[in-house]
Amino acid sequence: METIFQSIEILSKEKGIDPKIILDAVKDAMLVAARKHFRTTEDLVADFDEQSGAIQIYGVRRVVTEVTDPDKEISLEEAREIVAPRATRCRRSGRRASSWTP
Repeated sequence: METIFQSIEILSKEKGIDPKIILDAVKDAMLVAARKHFRTTEDLVADFDEQSGAIQIYGVRRVVTEVTDPDKEISLEEAREIVAPRATRCRRSGRRASSWTP
């Protein structure tokens, strides 16, 4: 079975388009579809794994002392429960939970 990345490579060669441009368009389309499917205003990030060909969608929230916007913020206590007991802040890098810094 062909991966998305292989299809992108083929399309980029056929059309003479940089594969990164096509990949970015695919990720943007996936983000739009995810927002519609989940009916959310949460900040989402798409991450592409070249080895598996999978595109994963992550919600990104800022860790704050007092949550005023639940779609964009999360309390430190909630973050610790989700990620790790020693998490203190999040770098907005678009990475998986490993982007949390102890």
